[in-house]
Amino acid sequence: MPSIAGPGAADPAAGAQMDLFRGPRPSSEEEAVLDEIRKADAERFTPLDALLRLVAWKERLSKGNR
Repeated sequence: MPSIAGPGAADPAAGAQMDLFRGPRPSSEEEAVLDEIRKADAERFTPLDALLRLVAWKERLSKGNR
């Protein structure tokens, strides 16, 4: 049979549930890389330029995960 929570029950704000449809907020470095990607005119990249940018973005993002 269900019981009513008494005065010793946990504070609902203390165990706030994580949002089901949103992940963690990006770090400032991740935001910076995302901003560069949004502003990039990929149609104008040479294949070499595109590869070099991709490598640079990957290196910047992997520094934060070490």
